[in-house]
Amino acid sequence: MKDLKDAIYYVKTVNATFQFEREQLLCAFKHLFCHAMESGLEDGTFKILAYTLTATNLPVVCVEDLVKCLIPRTTVPDSVVTDIALWLLSKEPDVTPGKVSLVLRWFTGVVNNGLVDSSKLENLYELFFNLIRIPGIDPQACSFIQCLTKQQYITRRHILVLMELQQKGKKRHFESLLGLFKRMRPNLVPEYVSACDHPCLTTLDISEPGFQLARQRCALKTGSASSSDIVKHPPLHVAKVHTCQSIIPQIIYTELCCNHSQVYKISDIDRWESIGACSVDLEMPIQSLALLRCSFGVFSLAFGGADIQRRFSLTLQSKLYSVFLSPENELSHWNPQVRCRSEARLLHQLSTLQEYLHQPIPVVSCFLSKYLPLWDGDTHRLLILRLLSYLHFSTFEELESCILDPISLLFLTKDVQFKCNIINMLREFMKNLILKDQWRKGKEPLFLGVKRCWQAEDVYPKIFEFISDLIEMGVSSENGSSFLLSSALSYYHMMVTLQKDVGISYLVMPPPAVIYHSLFSHNPVCLSLSCSLLVRYKTELYPLLKDSSKLNDILGTLTAFVTDYANFLCTDKPFLNRSEGYIFRNLKDATIKALSQLMGAEPSSGINNHIALVPFLYIYSQSNTPTNFEVLSRTTEKRLPGIAEFIKAYGAVES
Repeated sequence: MKDLKDAIYYVKTVNATFQFEREQLLCAFKHLFCHAMESGLEDGTFKILAYTLTATNLPVVCVEDLVKCLIPRTTVPDSVVTDIALWLLSKEPDVTPGKVSLVLRWFTGVVNNGLVDSSKLENLYELFFNLIRIPGIDPQACSFIQCLTKQQYITRRHILVLMELQQKGKKRHFESLLGLFKRMRPNLVPEYVSACDHPCLTTLDISEPGFQLARQRCALKTGSASSSDIVKHPPLHVAKVHTCQSIIPQIIYTELCCNHSQVYKISDIDRWESIGACSVDLEMPIQSLALLRCSFGVFSLAFGGADIQRRFSLTLQSKLYSVFLSPENELSHWNPQVRCRSEARLLHQLSTLQEYLHQPIPVVSCFLSKYLPLWDGDTHRLLILRLLSYLHFSTFEELESCILDPISLLFLTKDVQFKCNIINMLREFMKNLILKDQWRKGKEPLFLGVKRCWQAEDVYPKIFEFISDLIEMGVSSENGSSFLLSSALSYYHMMVTLQKDVGISYLVMPPPAVIYHSLFSHNPVCLSLSCSLLVRYKTELYPLLKDSSKLNDILGTLTAFVTDYANFLCTDKPFLNRSEGYIFRNLKDATIKALSQLMGAEPSSGINNHIALVPFLYIYSQSNTPTNFEVLSRTTEKRLPGIAEFIKAYGAVES
């Protein structure tokens, strides 16, 4: 046999007579292989060899040499792809495993290099998938399935088949295919399976250079840039298409055999009364993150034990980072409105879980420490602040650098509404930190046994000081906004309640900016709240802490606050005894006189002249009601009880 023509003629003769001599046939395949590696086979020659493969009963050694020759000039003809695929699937029981393995490896090579129209083979995906059950060819079948798989082809049945095969004996090719399914459809695959980004492919190594040259010829033919490197077939880099656009996965189970005679699922629980009976034999879904979908799932997560909680934490950490922190956001292709709703749903359910547990989830606190420096303060504002009301930290320094400092930067640059939201969040944070910590004393934490690792006497004073400084800066920068004052005063009222009920030996005093902006506020509610706060310090906290040495440091400041308030509200001389007050004691007489003229403070004025009560004065003037001190006192007692309490506690004045 001298040349390529003789080789082709001999193969045609074999196809016609079905008779051959092995040596001559192998020699013919050798000539064809050299030509195929150099320039690829024409479609006519390709069809001749395909017919030889499918119609003649060649030995394995001849099939091996024949398959090596199947290198196209550009792409494999569609008819050849269909003929070989149907022959393989229909004759598989009668064909030796060696031949099937060789053909599958050839299919893997041409599909991976993009030399065939894969849609012809994708229509037979289910039939090819069944080949992984056959011993001897399962490695090559798994390799080919990895090339052929697209996200929409993967179903629960495929996962169950692979898991059953894994139970019979762990093999690398099964793990690789299951890992690929995990990457494409993570909601269907159990969490303990790791995703695989680099499939393990088995091809015809000797033909691989020929496949690469064929790909370059194909690229030149279509006008695209050629490359000496293999460009992987697109199915290996599947576009992330979500059939169900929800970050929280569906509650689904694997239908594997179970040793228990009766196993309950989350869907079997229809009311709270039955959850106790079901909790013992309750089966957890494939994805523990799916437990966030319903209240029964949240209950199961809280009381399900450390194993499911660890699974949940690992999955949640990965999900939060991929959704909110990853440069290549896995939701970037979603519709913006759908994405926003799905993110909000996840954050809402996490907040609900923390509130149900009455404790922070460590991975959520870790996520917030990474997310806050990147946060614009507007994206999911209320939900992020709701998550911040529960925080897990080791030291105050860690809390300050990771959480408080980023918040303070946003606090100073945002509007009044944001500042009010931050103060309200800090109020809830302190309530949870103090009250829930007292409530949990002597009890085992529900989630992963997480306990605090800091001392209250070291941390509380630093947090109190930080919050007071933040409030003072906010009130000063917003020129005493009534909204901000109301939020700040609500925070200090809550702290008085906690100090009284819990017995904390730290007296949290509001800064002077809050006290005096409230005193001179146009808003009567702010004035009433500040008066009530000063009264509560006298009547509720002072008796508890009067024997404490810590009280002496701030008792003078509190007395000065009360003196200034009493001068303005309970006397007819607003600047009487100003040396005993706080804000006016260092002012010169000329300044006080100018201030009196500016405020309209005259003798026999007192509460009657306060700007916050001007609306009431106007109402009385329209109804011809005399506006004396007694009338205003009765009015404040009904509508502004804080002012009435202050006047009653620190003395009244004759009208």
